Amino acid sequence: MTKLPHVGAEPHDSGTQPDDRCRSGTDLQNRFGFLLLGYNAAHLDLLDATGPDRIRRTEEPDTYEVTIECATSTSTLTTAVISPGGKPRLEPMDFRTTFDLPFMPVFSYDRTCSDARIIRMMTGWLERSFLVHEPAILEGINALPPAKSMNGA
Repeated sequence: MTKLPHVGAEPHDSGTQPDDRCRSGTDLQNRFGFLLLGYNAAHLDLLDATGPDRIRRTEEPDTYEVTIECATSTSTLTTAVISPGGKPRLEPMDFRTTFDLPFMPVFSYDRTCSDARIIRMMTGWLERSFLVHEPAILEGINALPPAKSMNGA
């Protein structure tokens, strides 16, 4: 049996300074704790939802604002309906999740917020969770009354 070399008791010096905790990962919980908590809460909310609560037309043709109100959050998807090959599907344009508690993060594609890159990535994940309800959303859009014509006809 091969004997493994003895690992010394001296800790490995990674070259980081004690004040450089963010880069070494020691304060990730402090920095991203509410962001991770918010993402998990919104993700579970969306998976527990039964479908859209509100669907309304926007001023753009074939564009809708779909809202799902959950236990701790409200998510809104702005989407177009496209029909490639005759089968309708949603083409997301914008997405936003907000919470009832003011200290929780807002998930959106806003590029100006703090930690925007991470928040935009998590927003994309939440948008995909929202799209689990795509069949119910398309059914709700089809159930809307016909749009009024702009020329009064």
